[in-house]
Amino acid sequence: AQIEPMVERDGNHPCIVIWGLYNEEWGLDWDVAGDPAKQDALRAAFEQLKRLDASRPAVDNSGWSHVTTDLVDWHIYDETPAGWRTKLDDLFLRNAPTFPVGIGPGVVVDKQLVIDGDGTPRPNLNSEFGGGFTSVERGWNQRWQTLELRRHESITGYVWTELYDIEHEMAGLYDAERTIKD
Repeated sequence: AQIEPMVERDGNHPCIVIWGLYNEEWGLDWDVAGDPAKQDALRAAFEQLKRLDASRPAVDNSGWSHVTTDLVDWHIYDETPAGWRTKLDDLFLRNAPTFPVGIGPGVVVDKQLVIDGDGTPRPNLNSEFGGGFTSVERGWNQRWQTLELRRHESITGYVWTELYDIEHEMAGLYDAERTIKD
């Protein structure tokens, strides 16, 4: 019910580059890979969005399990060089079908990247990464994590998260009041 009004309201804004329907399964109760009804709902929402605006790429479920999408994007956070490299190598050198996602303190689940893909090549990008509580940590994390992403030719882009702190995510370059941090 929200897709058509969203496209009608925002469709002429030049800042809309990519449509995103869901982020990390929020609103889908966190089990897209194990629930065919949720997969059908994602597929229907994506198809409706593309009928309303075929001019822009759309992402069905940003960061986690994709059903039908124009971009395969994923969110990985790991502030250890060995852990970060292993996660990327698992996905892009060893073609692992899942990747670990921390969803709470001490709670890690495996998320399937693409569910029943049709084999069509799609741009592949990390749409969230970063971390660090001080400017030195953020600077080093941004440097070595970006260099590691660039080692993989199949990765077409990446997005540092984030410019500003928001709610519980405190890895921004600026705080929530838009003041530069330490």
